[in-house]
Amino acid sequence: QAKFEDDVTSISCGCQQFSDTTMFYVRDSRDDGKVGLFPEILFENLILSASLSLIRVMAKGCFYRGAMVYGTGWELDEDCLFGPVVQEAYRIEENDARWPRIVIAEEMKDRLQQMSRGVVSKACPAKMICADPDGKFSLDFWSGGAVDNYLRLVSSTELLKLAEEGYNQAVNQQKRFAE
Repeated sequence: QAKFEDDVTSISCGCQQFSDTTMFYVRDSRDDGKVGLFPEILFENLILSASLSLIRVMAKGCFYRGAMVYGTGWELDEDCLFGPVVQEAYRIEENDARWPRIVIAEEMKDRLQQMSRGVVSKACPAKMICADPDGKFSLDFWSGGAVDNYLRLVSSTELLKLAEEGYNQAVNQQKRFAE
């Protein structure tokens, strides 16, 4: 029982903002360096939150690029993350995510696939990743598993409205993102 409680309390999410950047992160190890029991639950929630956020802001005509990475970082203070993982997220967002999408770093994709072995649910985070025409992997925020999970959070009417508004905004802004 004590080990289970240690693992559960070691799970945490953080949010850090600087300049025009907002960074959400999940810590998947305890202070002693051992991996907690349920990081996949947090990864799934992080992916769903990022996806739904992207859909909501697109419906308002605001588009953003992002990156999801897996790596080493240090919390110097609550909600104050530094280290190679932050640099990698910035590099991918700046260089690889040339249009509104959330690019998934290779290490993150591998981690999600590793956690998903044997999982057949459409809601599995690894099933919410797609390969884009440029060879990068990104968050497939309209996959069946994603939509099923959104419907746990918003009504089907609201989701349909967001989709329609987001599509219309994207069509209106498509020249901005053409290469």
